[in-house]
Amino acid sequence: MGKHSTSSSSKTSSSSGGKHSSASGSGSKTKTVWYCSDCRFGPLNYYIDDFCPDCQHRRCSSCTVTTIGYNPSR
Repeated sequence: MGKHSTSSSSKTSSSSGGKHSSASGSGSKTKTVWYCSDCRFGPLNYYIDDFCPDCQHRRCSSCTVTTIGYNPSR
């Protein structure tokens, strides 16, 4: 745990299907996000944001997609 995976593809290999999932015993969750390959803006929500709000670039295979952990109780 604690390591973040990165991919240069818009596909993810998450065993949870990319949905929010609980990490065992820690109370933290994960979220799939992406960073714009044109202007590096991000993180952006993978499931909501198809376009970068900063430069209007459409997410493509060059954009970085990753899963980040967060603690919703804070």
